[in-house]
Amino acid sequence: MSRPGPERVASLLLTIDRGSAAELLKRLPDHERRAVTQALSRLADGYIDRPTQEQLLREFRGRIRAMDGFTPDAAEIQQLLSQALGREGASLTQQLTAQDRHGRARATLARLDGASLSFVLQGEHPQAIAVILMELGPEASSAALPRFSEAMQQDLVTRMVGMQKPTGEFVTLLLEAAVDKAKTLEDTGGSVPEGDKLKQVAAILNKFKDEQRQLLMMNVEMNDPERAQKVKDQMFTFEDLLKLGPKDIQRILSGIDTKVLATALKGASPALSEFILSNISKRTQERVQEERETMGAIRLSEVQKAQLEMATVARDLIGRGEIQYGGGDDELVS
Repeated sequence: MSRPGPERVASLLLTIDRGSAAELLKRLPDHERRAVTQALSRLADGYIDRPTQEQLLREFRGRIRAMDGFTPDAAEIQQLLSQALGREGASLTQQLTAQDRHGRARATLARLDGASLSFVLQGEHPQAIAVILMELGPEASSAALPRFSEAMQQDLVTRMVGMQKPTGEFVTLLLEAAVDKAKTLEDTGGSVPEGDKLKQVAAILNKFKDEQRQLLMMNVEMNDPERAQKVKDQMFTFEDLLKLGPKDIQRILSGIDTKVLATALKGASPALSEFILSNISKRTQERVQEERETMGAIRLSEVQKAQLEMATVARDLIGRGEIQYGGGDDELVS
């Protein structure tokens, strides 16, 4: 048969038994052996299907493995090289091992979004962060870099510009350390439901003064507008109206349409319904009752929309300082 290319020989060696493959590789001329070993490294995690195996074996007699193709991994290639090449193989297997570790760690970090990657890298030495960002490339780095403080961004860019290329093993160790940290954070925080996290954040922000809270929310909105809105929706809910004083609830109700109020009360607790109705005029109470009787059964989504509208009015008034809301822990005393 015609002389096969390095990739073809490498595929054949990975198809037959290891002992025969090692013997064949050892018998190749030096320059051909180097070409084949390089082809072997490129075949790591590649798939050799059964038709390809059979074609190779028809052209070059040997013993096929008893399976429908197989996927060679780094360990298989290392074993083959070690058997065939002795010290030369040991050097090559070390190189393959390093490439495999580096590639897996890099791929894991590259899959993280900008917020997650920056969170994983927070607290690390700036030089280590700079090395990792440079290694991950423009797309991942540009997504993570804006999440750091302005001073840190400037420091990281300066370090990247003046950086000397570190050793491959050093970079691999940094990447693996970041991967380990990411896995730890995922194991400890991945089970917290999204709704619970939003409520916790909203409860924390409710403890801040208006100006501080607005500044914190601005930062969240810049990075994740959708989630910021979800936090806002949790910061003051419809049921929180019960925590307001009579003057404040009257201020809110003065700007609410009667139909919206009647719809919202469809899903209100008895205590909140009584509180709201006690803070509107008798004439308004009658109109609300008429609306409720007229509308009959309505969708839950419509009730929730009306309640959200009332909560939004309350949040806006709180933000402007026109009514006071202390987060629910302070009690009035006389």
